[in-house]
Amino acid sequence: MSVQKHQHFGSVDRASLVDSPYIAQIHRKCIPQGFLSLLGTQLLTKLYSFLSEKEVSLVARNDNGKIIGFLCASFHPSGLLKRFLICRPSAWPLLCLIIIRNPRLLRGLLESAKASSKKTTLDPDNSAGERTEVELLSIAVSECAQQRGVGSLLLQSFEEHLKSCRVARYRLIAGQNLVSANRFYKKNGFRVCGCVEIHRGEKSTIYTKDISR
Repeated sequence: MSVQKHQHFGSVDRASLVDSPYIAQIHRKCIPQGFLSLLGTQLLTKLYSFLSEKEVSLVARNDNGKIIGFLCASFHPSGLLKRFLICRPSAWPLLCLIIIRNPRLLRGLLESAKASSKKTTLDPDNSAGERTEVELLSIAVSECAQQRGVGSLLLQSFEEHLKSCRVARYRLIAGQNLVSANRFYKKNGFRVCGCVEIHRGEKSTIYTKDISR
């Protein structure tokens, strides 16, 4: 994917492994309500290094090269957590330490693992039964760079990449408590197609977006 320049803030390009700590920091600051933020910056850094290497990760940079936003997605979300732990064995000690410090997180991890193993779903609008496997996992923009079109450009760059891979649609799952995130998705053309409860007592909305037109 080529670098995309933007007149108001800099550029969007593929993330590299060295970008992972900065992506993790933005994630924790911008999505503090999310379950992953509870796992800490170190484990998030390992997760995003895995996603940058094995999946799709984009970063938005300002004119000075500082990362001000990111987007991560998976072409194969089913079993993603399991693949991460296999590919990043150094994450195990961190994970065990986190659970020892906060045993309640174990339930959340098991719920996430269970959801990850069932991520392959059918698009309800597709009568042919084509699988909508590509999933947007996370997108966030630093507070100092919000309301400048950074998130929309990250989506645009990602969708251009999907079109080059002949992907016609993709999906995402967003917690209903993330009010601004849900507003952003609806504004950018996502359609509500269902509801799911990944973590007990916390409803999430399933969105899909058709980019074939």
